[in-house]
Amino acid sequence: MKQLLILAFSFVLFTGLAFCKKGRIVGGSVVPLIELHPYQVSLSNPLDGHYCGGAIISPFHILTAAHCVVPYRKNSVIYTGSAHANAGDVHHIVEISTHSNYVGAETFWAYDIAIIKLQNPIIYNARQLPVKLPLRPVQSNDLATIAGWGYLKQNETSTSSILRVARMRMHSGEECKTKHDSDINPEVQICAFNSFGVGACQGDSGGPLVGQDGRVYGITSWVRGCGKGHRDVYTNVFRFRNWIERILYHS
Repeated sequence: MKQLLILAFSFVLFTGLAFCKKGRIVGGSVVPLIELHPYQVSLSNPLDGHYCGGAIISPFHILTAAHCVVPYRKNSVIYTGSAHANAGDVHHIVEISTHSNYVGAETFWAYDIAIIKLQNPIIYNARQLPVKLPLRPVQSNDLATIAGWGYLKQNETSTSSILRVARMRMHSGEECKTKHDSDINPEVQICAFNSFGVGACQGDSGGPLVGQDGRVYGITSWVRGCGKGHRDVYTNVFRFRNWIERILYHS
């Protein structure tokens, strides 16, 4: 049986495939200081604790995956400014925008993108700063970094208490499609890969894939096993730049 993991929390069976939705970087290294990745945020609630990642893109807005907020988890908050899970500055959510084409598993999480609006602004400092949007499409083999508080290996029972990162090489949507026997949408999805034993896992969903130029190229969406030698799948942020800018302008 193929196993695909979408990387937030709960368990679903869909058309004969097992999908585990629960959200630490496999094979990564510890980030002792959030100043190294000041755009990184955690989505958390009292029931689940940390369950997804995200990235600061304005004082009032967080970029994340649609499957992190659909369905909405009651009493969720955003933590900024700390490398530790469930720590830092707390921000309450007032509005969530998801792409109208997002439907979830039946399209292999195409259009897996959302923007969260905060009640009060993030005060920028060395610990919490926005990440920039991309100016160009992904070029295959470009280096990038993923970060998150997700599982260290598949089927664990708790997320990481401290942020972890891993280096990856990005691959275009077309190249990504040739490497997966599932229905990757090359217009709106890209992939990233390091090696067997390295990759995203449950709890890393929604976190940013950031290039060497400091711009966010991907949003962590789903994987076929955590660090099992398959390319991890990300939402292609460049494809949604205009959509993101419209949301920021109107909210």
